[in-house]
Amino acid sequence: MQCSYGYGSLFCASQNGNITSLDASRGTVLWSKKVSGSVSAPPIIVNDLLVIVSDGISLQVLQSGTGRELWSFSPGGRIATPVIDGPNTYFTSSRGFLYSVELSSGRLVWRSPVKSDPGPVAVAGGRIFLVTADSSLIATSASTGATIWRVPIGGNRGTKSWCRSPVATESNVTCLSDEKTVRSFDSNTGEDRWVFRMSEPSDGMLSVGPHHTYAMGKEGRLYAINSSTGRQLWSVKVTDCGSVSPVLYGKTLFLGSRSGNLVALNSATGAWMFVIPPSSHGASSPMGQAPLIGADFFLTSSENGAVFSKSLTLEQS
Repeated sequence: MQCSYGYGSLFCASQNGNITSLDASRGTVLWSKKVSGSVSAPPIIVNDLLVIVSDGISLQVLQSGTGRELWSFSPGGRIATPVIDGPNTYFTSSRGFLYSVELSSGRLVWRSPVKSDPGPVAVAGGRIFLVTADSSLIATSASTGATIWRVPIGGNRGTKSWCRSPVATESNVTCLSDEKTVRSFDSNTGEDRWVFRMSEPSDGMLSVGPHHTYAMGKEGRLYAINSSTGRQLWSVKVTDCGSVSPVLYGKTLFLGSRSGNLVALNSATGAWMFVIPPSSHGASSPMGQAPLIGADFFLTSSENGAVFSKSLTLEQS
């Protein structure tokens, strides 16, 4: 089960196609809807809309208050996880196209050809970033789909130099470029900004905050990297963490563990703040997704399909 939190509600999607809305403070069901196919990613919340991908081939938008379907869009081929920027959603299909679709209506705004079977996209600063099957990193205009720049990055999909998990800010596009390397590019030009080598293979988890980039190693070491310079700020061993991406909330960095622990670290220093064990929140199996953090609580789901909430007090500034 994969969940998202917004506007006081929790929206959860399951592999069997059930979409459920829960009151986040009480856990009571507000509505439930069955969609036509399985849903393997958490719904994306945009104002009063929920965006989901059904069976990997159909983009569907529901009304968040009722679950009523507003529109669906099936481009042909498998759809990579969509991203939202302003009034539109952007995604690629395995047939080699990048799409922009209007959220309010489902109207196709533009379609731009890219190499076959491109990966997921990232969006920042009016640009869409994606990696193509021929190992190029591309920036396109979010308003027109026109290519702004294209940079060859080497390697092929599935090889050690393949650029995985791209994340973007207005200044950087950052990805895991091989088993131990985090690589960052200038968002405006595509030029290399920095390369950081970890001491252990990556587990594929990468998160970017306003100033820091966080990468997790397979052996449980978390690295904090200066997003401007690529310099290591700190690293800390967190053992069984890494099943989900780190989540930054204010000054606190949260990690969900394979054993069900919720670990909180000081984001500036890596110092341990606290650990909430499975016995405290009931997640006896590994966390199925990154924790969802609110002002005074956290929410998460476990791989066995249960959803949990616990009170939490944090310093945000």
